[in-house]
Amino acid sequence: MAQVTMKKGKLVMGVMAAKLSVMAGAVDLLCRRFGPVDFLSEPYTFDQTKYYEPEMGPGLKKRLVCFRDLVFPDRLVSIKRITGSLEKDLAEKGRRIVNLDPGFLSPDSLVLTSVKDAPHRIFVQPGIHAELTLVFECGEYVCLPWTYPDYALPKTRGFLGRVRKRLLWQLKEQNF
Repeated sequence: MAQVTMKKGKLVMGVMAAKLSVMAGAVDLLCRRFGPVDFLSEPYTFDQTKYYEPEMGPGLKKRLVCFRDLVFPDRLVSIKRITGSLEKDLAEKGRRIVNLDPGFLSPDSLVLTSVKDAPHRIFVQPGIHAELTLVFECGEYVCLPWTYPDYALPKTRGFLGRVRKRLLWQLKEQNF
């Protein structure tokens, strides 16, 4: 029988809001929960879809936040529940003003979580699904047919590649 092993990875968080001040406040709250930031992407205009606009308004911005401390992948479910609670706590008049999407970056892939089911998503627990979003092949993160358009952007994949280099160094330092 094969021995079960689990490697740590980087907690990556997509943070989206219409106001940069809301985004900054959300990042501060996330740091209190998950520790210091290791990498922080520049905010970018999130215009790949209008899906969030009815609830969150137009002019959405997004950035990726990667935390210093490594996590095991089985923490993703509890982290998704925590971020869902934070979204509700920050809501105004019953509408989200920030969207928090946690993911797990390993040397091999990026897995995101979602409360929405889809054919390519795997049920993990009631209300939580996991999605293999990017795979690392031939020196870069490669898109899959369902990869979100903003994660498919070269600048996003390049950013995650830099985070991966740090992850590999951390795994070596921690003998993982």
